Amino acid sequence: VAREEHVDYKKRLEVAKNSFNKAKIDGVRVEEAQSELEALMEQRDFIPNMDVDACEMFHRWEMQDSPPDLLITNVSMLSIM
Repeated sequence: VAREEHVDYKKRLEVAKNSFNKAKIDGVRVEEAQSELEALMEQRDFIPNMDVDACEMFHRWEMQDSPPDLLITNVSMLSIM
């Protein structure tokens, strides 16, 4: 589900970027396209980044393939840091 959500978000973001660039060139509906792009950019932090080069690892096998330098497993460890 998270991967599908990430792929859908990337597609919508690409469409919004293209619409904004086209609106800037045409000089029509620039503010509307810009607000749509900004709204999508604000959502970026709430959608898990499932790209291969992302900083977060979501699956055990990813961690086994390339162990992280720092592994935080619970809130207690995070609060100590």
